[in-house]
Amino acid sequence: MFSSLYQKYFIKPIATMLGKAVSTQYLRHRQELEPIKLQNGRILTNQILSGRTINHIHEAEFQVFSQWGDDGIIQYLIHKLNIKNKTFIEFGVQDYTESNTRFLLQNDNWKGMIIDSGKEYMDSVKRDSIHWRFDLTVVCNFITAENINSLFVDNGFSGNIGLLSIDIDGKTRGVSVNLLL
Repeated sequence: MFSSLYQKYFIKPIATMLGKAVSTQYLRHRQELEPIKLQNGRILTNQILSGRTINHIHEAEFQVFSQWGDDGIIQYLIHKLNIKNKTFIEFGVQDYTESNTRFLLQNDNWKGMIIDSGKEYMDSVKRDSIHWRFDLTVVCNFITAENINSLFVDNGFSGNIGLLSIDIDGKTRGVSVNLLL
């Protein structure tokens, strides 16, 4: 009996307070680092566009918000290709802190839509200043081969899309086959 009361009135409240404190510190730390990450990304973009010869696409790689070197590759490609429609769609983004299009949105001011099936993730993005500071549509939905096209059209994205980034574990092939952009 004492053990369950101890757990309920002491351990759980302390764990809740610690969890909130850690979460607050993490958000504050992320917000302080973001301008530095953006500045570094801009410097790296200038370096890959400085006229030096790129023999292999991996030479353009750098990471700002992407998991690997996709930020640099995307910057290289959008500056070398004549992309008229400055829009992107990315799905499988979780809370959008690690993504292939976040630097594109913030650095190049592209219009975009992100989709993830996690309601908590999408609610987190909607609370983030990135949602109101940039032209970003946030959609919470589970993507299937049957609904992918209507998700795009229903949210104002049809026709030519400048960049499409897909990261949905195990479903990518079936969904991408059904895209009618």
